[in-house]
Amino acid sequence: MSEPASRGDLPIINTLYHPTFLTESREEVAKFFERVFGVKSTFQRTYTSSPALKYDEAYPLDYSLYTWIADLWFDAIDPRLYNFHMSDPTRSLNRLSELAWLMRDPAAALAACLKAGIRVYSQAGEEVREVSQATSEAMPGIHWLVTEPADAGMTMLLLMMDQPLGDVFGEAFEDPRLIQHYTPPEYESAGPLTVVRTAHHTILTDDLERARRFVRAMGGSEFKQTHNAALNTDSTWFDLNGVVLEYTVPLDDSSQAMAEFRRKPFGLSGLEQKDVYHSVTFEVADLAAARNHLAQCGVGLEADTEHLVLADPQDCLGMRWGFTDQPNRAA
Repeated sequence: MSEPASRGDLPIINTLYHPTFLTESREEVAKFFERVFGVKSTFQRTYTSSPALKYDEAYPLDYSLYTWIADLWFDAIDPRLYNFHMSDPTRSLNRLSELAWLMRDPAAALAACLKAGIRVYSQAGEEVREVSQATSEAMPGIHWLVTEPADAGMTMLLLMMDQPLGDVFGEAFEDPRLIQHYTPPEYESAGPLTVVRTAHHTILTDDLERARRFVRAMGGSEFKQTHNAALNTDSTWFDLNGVVLEYTVPLDDSSQAMAEFRRKPFGLSGLEQKDVYHSVTFEVADLAAARNHLAQCGVGLEADTEHLVLADPQDCLGMRWGFTDQPNRAA
């Protein structure tokens, strides 16, 4: 496999590919999304049946459920069907586990990680020192890097497909972001929750310097600090090429946030996370309408403030969703 050419001073990260949620029932996740968000999901087998895709025959082809929510492609995985390199695939069921990103150039991403002291692994779990090692087990042409949680806080999957393979995948998976020259659309509020777009992703941490190291290595920047009254945490906000990350530090040993932080998930790599992927928050056009719809669906609120509500994960199959009418964005 030839090494891709460097792409200059562009950010290492192109965009977020998907959050990863580990579930024991993709069927129940699909029912939840249709009932609460008003959107339909698609099982991976629908996409992987495309004759244009030439997977390794030994690679599993139906472990994911994909759901578009405005600009977010959400990946709910049954790890018992994926089952690569995890010592116990049931340890983190019904929880967010990690984030997957589309990188522009695997050689530049690898160099940036190594320069920042962030170890990365292949899909096979082997430490990567040369970009030629970063090949997916699904097929050649898919570049795959996984960060070490001790160095980056979480297992972050960095992914890129060679062109024209990206065009083939983009067509087969109905994912226009993979197609060359894609331009993001403008989103309008939609569905009973009046979702407009993703506002931010919240990550619990006790090591902000580690978070800064990863975000800066990927070309992101810090833009403000706030107190999160809903969680009783102190937050530092980062922009990673348009994706907003809230890294937040629990302050109270007896708080829900601290209890969640102590309950470490495991990534698909089998590695224990150091930070905890807490929630995904959406910008909504009408927060009162979102509150009312959640109540009508029997979804309780774990937190309810003037401009932010957090759905109770016990009513959301373990997932924690936030909704806000005042999103935090870099200037």
